[in-house]
Amino acid sequence: MVQEVKERGRQMSGIKGTDWGLDPWLERLMQVRGDLAKMEESCHALRGMIESAQQAVSESIQSSQQDIRMRLGGISDALQGGLLQLAEMLGSLKTTGERLPSRTGTPKERNAITAAQGATGRMQQEIAGLQERVARLSDEAYRLTCADASLREALEQVRESGAHIASAEGICGKWMPAGYQQLRDEQENLERRLEETRSRLAQGQDAEAFDRELQAISRDARELKDKLVSLRSEAESKEDQQRRRMYVLRALRVVCGELGFHELEDPSYEDPEDRGTAVVQRFDTLDRGVITFRIHLDGRIESDSRIQLEACDEEHERISQLLQEEFGVITEFRRVGDDGLPEIMDAERMPLPRRRETRKGSGGKG
Repeated sequence: MVQEVKERGRQMSGIKGTDWGLDPWLERLMQVRGDLAKMEESCHALRGMIESAQQAVSESIQSSQQDIRMRLGGISDALQGGLLQLAEMLGSLKTTGERLPSRTGTPKERNAITAAQGATGRMQQEIAGLQERVARLSDEAYRLTCADASLREALEQVRESGAHIASAEGICGKWMPAGYQQLRDEQENLERRLEETRSRLAQGQDAEAFDRELQAISRDARELKDKLVSLRSEAESKEDQQRRRMYVLRALRVVCGELGFHELEDPSYEDPEDRGTAVVQRFDTLDRGVITFRIHLDGRIESDSRIQLEACDEEHERISQLLQEEFGVITEFRRVGDDGLPEIMDAERMPLPRRRETRKGSGGKG
């Protein structure tokens, strides 16, 4: 009996287990500490974002156009303000952490936990708001940088189109005045649009809309230069026709002078305001009446006379012969119309030859 009692006293109690939990106030305390640690980490990451954005903005400011520079300067100031706000948040986080109690048994300690929970909730909202603001500022800075490139392109394209149009004034204004004036009006409109767009940017227009308008201006400026190329090509073609026409006119005046004809007046354009109209030259044959020549830009020559038919054919044959022999100008006079009036002379110019000095009385209208 005594031996059994001794054996029972030497037996071990074995393994025991239990579930555990934390006092609700301790749970709240630990939650606040965890939230404070996460917010501090978020603040440090946010500070890195702001400093990176500031560096990018600073680099853009150095090379951007004045319009963009002003807006980027405002973003830089806003980012600096974000850094100051972030520093205040970190200070508040530290203070809140220091005020947390180590235990939760007394009402005072529990009141401190409740206050800390309210503070962390407010700071979480502030951090989220600042993150959103920094993201928005960074995006705006990026769009402004893109707009700066578009502004440079638009300025260059508008300057180029303006310079090209100015350089073409002589020939295009001479031969294509209406078309040239239209291009000048379009250029003035481009310059006005560019200035208005830059003004709206200074007033705070969205950078993305600004960028789109600048790209449209650049596109229109390039199209304007293409239009000018086409117009100038047409004007140069007319200028070439004019040189050949003036050669034919000079040849005709010399030949008619050799035939003894008298010029009634200097050659003139049929419409004094339009060089594209026919050049009119009248001669008095002295014994056979007056001949009026109209030399067109497209290579046609019209001859109108009241000379007796056989004499008219004879005179025109002599004119054709001398034009070809002395100047290389090939002509073939043909009567048109049932009444034989007026007569038309089609002129085909050979490559312009080098020729001897003409006799006194030669010349043409420039």
